[in-house]
Amino acid sequence: MRNVFMPVIVAVLMTIFTKSDGADRTLFDFAEPLDATRVETFATTVRQVDGGLEVTVSESGSYPYVKLMAPSENWNLASYRYLEMDVTNTGQIDIEISGWVFSPGGFGAVCSFSLNHEYWAVLAPDTKTTIQIDLQAKYPDGTTTVINSAEVGFVQVFYKSNAAVGSQVRIDEIRVTGENPDGAPDVSGRLRVPTMVEGKPEAGKRVRQTVPRYADTDIYHVLYLPPNWTPERRFPIIAEYSGNIFYHGWCYSTGRPESSSMGYGMSEGKDYIWVNLSFVDPVGKKNEVNGWGDPDATAAYCVDAIRYLCDEFGGDPGAVFLTGFSRGALACGYIGLRTEEIADVWLGFHACQHYDGDGWRSAVYEDARNIRGPRIRGRATFLTDNGGSPASKILPELGFPAVFAKSGLGAHMDIMFLDDRESNLQLRAWMADVLKNRPGTTTISGRVTSASGKGVPNVCVQSGTTHFALTDAEGYYRIESLVDGERTVIPSRETFAFTPAERSVALSGTPAESVDFEVVESNK
Repeated sequence: MRNVFMPVIVAVLMTIFTKSDGADRTLFDFAEPLDATRVETFATTVRQVDGGLEVTVSESGSYPYVKLMAPSENWNLASYRYLEMDVTNTGQIDIEISGWVFSPGGFGAVCSFSLNHEYWAVLAPDTKTTIQIDLQAKYPDGTTTVINSAEVGFVQVFYKSNAAVGSQVRIDEIRVTGENPDGAPDVSGRLRVPTMVEGKPEAGKRVRQTVPRYADTDIYHVLYLPPNWTPERRFPIIAEYSGNIFYHGWCYSTGRPESSSMGYGMSEGKDYIWVNLSFVDPVGKKNEVNGWGDPDATAAYCVDAIRYLCDEFGGDPGAVFLTGFSRGALACGYIGLRTEEIADVWLGFHACQHYDGDGWRSAVYEDARNIRGPRIRGRATFLTDNGGSPASKILPELGFPAVFAKSGLGAHMDIMFLDDRESNLQLRAWMADVLKNRPGTTTISGRVTSASGKGVPNVCVQSGTTHFALTDAEGYYRIESLVDGERTVIPSRETFAFTPAERSVALSGTPAESVDFEVVESNK
């Protein structure tokens, strides 16, 4: 379990030093009692021994770790070049470990990859090594810093995924060394992603949330309401799926919804509701960080969540974008087009680095091309760093509009959406155009009246699980962003009955108008 801590540990000494005078600085020497509130473990146990911190794999798990957090405020390590940690394999099994340095606000983390592409330290029993991490590392584009070294939140040591129970390493010291001649990195041009918190949704806040029927589970999504949010108006939605759990090279991905940042960058943190969706494990009643979970349950949760956000928080049911990175990019098709019901939700699609049909975990090309792909039905797609993906064949063959852009980051990561690089400006302009012109969709409109011909307000007229509109003061409604096909239109309002109770409409590229209903007054 996460946040497990051995009772024998009392506390981590985190000595806080003044600004660097050029000398090395020790962050952890483990010679004093430990502060348990600053230590988090997963699938490991820890104890102090021989002046070090011994970390033992206690259960089978994906990437067992120990996380050592900064004290009450984050560390400013901008004046240093490297973070180093001395580690020894004190067990009886060969191990592979890596160290990471994390910076909050959407920056993610850096490991030894920029210095040594064999960044997993391979240690035989009784072998010692020093892991060195470049605090000032840049992505392959040469300009984008990996972390904000002026704000470091924690240091994390991972065992490689599914390490053997009993694997054991001792961390003797963690320090920062070397002078950084360039000073603090300039991150003024990058958006800062809000941290997920517990509590009630509010404008400008990002909170953990669960749709009501999953209230007794650990399944959750993450909701962000923009600073200009008010309950009186409707806002477009960006729905995002995260990457898989993956700590490799440049990529620090926890697999959890809160680790995603694309939607915030796509919207610049304003004017859109942003939701990070979950991959659902209905058996364990939790979010799945590794793989799809149950794909059907994941799709059902998504539809529930979008309808919930439209009903309770003013989401616009006709303006929902689906986006994702890596696993999440595949999910734009594998989950987002899995059934006619969920495929009906979206106005547009954006996938970054991967696409449905590349064969990962049952996302085979034939099904992506012949079953799921056709459900796009002419709606628009934008693809970032996806030029050689199955999308480059599937979308042109189906005749659906697609824009391909290159971020230039040169790494498997999703932080490129937090600045104003050309690909992002293009993406934001594409979103505005899709909202304006709504390609591949049309509308159904009409009026709900009383027997005397007077318009009836506040009737919910629905066509599909997430497409609906309320009648205005004169009884008029308009349902937007509907794909072609046979659709059923149903009016509803508590204590009211209608004639007809529903109507069938065949959409084929042009709006359906005068789809009218009459209230049966006697049923009030």
